[in-house]
Amino acid sequence: MKKLLITLIVSTSLSVSSLAVAGGPKEEGKHPFSQLDLSESQRQDIALIMRDLRGDNSLFRGERHHHRTNMRELMSMQSWDEEKAEAIIRQGLENSHQLEINRAKAKHLAYQVLTEDQRAELKQMYQSGPKNKDRGEYFKQFGKNMNLSEEQQSQIKQLWDTQHSQLAALKPQMMLHKQAERELIAAEEFDEQAYLALHQENIDTQVQMQLIRQKTRFDMMQILTPEQKKSMKQEFKQKFKERFSHRKS
Repeated sequence: MKKLLITLIVSTSLSVSSLAVAGGPKEEGKHPFSQLDLSESQRQDIALIMRDLRGDNSLFRGERHHHRTNMRELMSMQSWDEEKAEAIIRQGLENSHQLEINRAKAKHLAYQVLTEDQRAELKQMYQSGPKNKDRGEYFKQFGKNMNLSEEQQSQIKQLWDTQHSQLAALKPQMMLHKQAERELIAAEEFDEQAYLALHQENIDTQVQMQLIRQKTRFDMMQILTPEQKKSMKQEFKQKFKERFSHRKS
């Protein structure tokens, strides 16, 4: 029953652009696209687009595996190596250019399937923003599920609070980036060069965010007992399989 922590770890390991806090409550709700009232024809069209995307991105499976291996090695070190962490994260982001372009193209094609009313509804969802879970309740449940001691709870909560503040300082920059990204995706024709330039401009901010998340993850691992770490790794593998099994369905 350590799913809260495992979800937290999975999100930090797999995502390079998400604003989800690695050490705190995740934003509620699914992707806005999935909340639209789509017709069966639209669902089928979007499913085909996503299937093609998975096929295109499968070509980069080796690079992603190499990146995850490097991150695991970093997390197993005796002390945090900021310089090495930044190099690994930056290299991973540099190598993700084509992956990000493929995803953006797929979103653009899916956007073309929507009606004008659905596009307006989607825009409203983005403007409203997702709702956040209560941080206090989330942490209380997390401590219970992980069977943390009072000292562990205090230490991890401090890590989460620090990370939350650090990521909040970067959020305005990321929000501007996401808005520019959505405008490119919603355009009548997708401008690949403009999207690539936008991705490149945002790399430094993404590196900062990933460094914050991974440092929190590293520090949190130092607080857990060997038993908790072992259990967490087993749950992590299962969560990882479930996530990608769902993507393939």
